[in-house]
Amino acid sequence: MTKLFDLHGDVALVTGAGSGIGQAIAIGLAEAGADVACFGHSSKGGLEETAGKIEALGRKALVLT
Repeated sequence: MTKLFDLHGDVALVTGAGSGIGQAIAIGLAEAGADVACFGHSSKGGLEETAGKIEALGRKALVLT
């Protein structure tokens, strides 16, 4: 299957990356090659989990609250 996006060398900032659609978008961007800054409310949790999944794909992840 051909990749729709090649984001290698790009950085994405995703708000609401701790859960739901935001988490799915952050992981999808990482799968396309982007490093991802994950932004969200620390009280809602999930940001570290998202960052771990991104790093498991070999991409860089930064958690911002």
